[in-house]
Amino acid sequence: MNEGAAWDGTEWKTQLVAKRAEAEGYHVSPFDPKAVGKGNKIHLLLEKRRVTTQSSLQSDPGWGSALVVGEVQGSGGERGGQRVLWGAPRPLDSVLAGQMQQQSLEDLQPARMSRGVAVGAATIVFPLAGFITDETDTLACTVMYSEDNGENWKLPAAAVVPEDCDAATLVEWEGKLFMATSGSSQWRRRVFESDDGGKTWNEAAGPFARLLGDAYALPLLDSPDAL
Repeated sequence: MNEGAAWDGTEWKTQLVAKRAEAEGYHVSPFDPKAVGKGNKIHLLLEKRRVTTQSSLQSDPGWGSALVVGEVQGSGGERGGQRVLWGAPRPLDSVLAGQMQQQSLEDLQPARMSRGVAVGAATIVFPLAGFITDETDTLACTVMYSEDNGENWKLPAAAVVPEDCDAATLVEWEGKLFMATSGSSQWRRRVFESDDGGKTWNEAAGPFARLLGDAYALPLLDSPDAL
């Protein structure tokens, strides 16, 4: 991601979104960002890796996520008038630290094959995957959601899929959120639904859920391309 992304109607320009921030102890990866546009803001969810010059800590990179928000400014009617101003990355392990600790979650990252969605007037939801640090150290899938256009973020009271899940994608359909998930077996997906913007989830039933659960209905979740 380079200097300057603005659209003047005839060509694309580039813009710096996030610099390498080793001086602050972490590196934000520019690969496979998850983007949601809401109003005049663009929310990018990126992978984050903790870095350090201390040899005693280099074996523990500390994977996680960071959120970068860009705000579109200027008039679209003027040639080259619109420009996106990008804020500094916000590491999620600081934004969600208390909630992660309550649920014994660590290393939350964008789930493989994930996509976020904007719902209604002010809700934004991203799927995440991480470890539940109990006796099993199992991979789990959950979401983070905002009800105020990205100002504050929360986790559901419990992980959506508490075990054997590392890939998920979100779809909105007829007022509900659906999350198709995959774990060690990519050929059978579990599908969950939420009718309150991501706060609570239940395993879904019905024809639409069966469609999402069909391994051929969506690209395989080990694909490098997000939906």
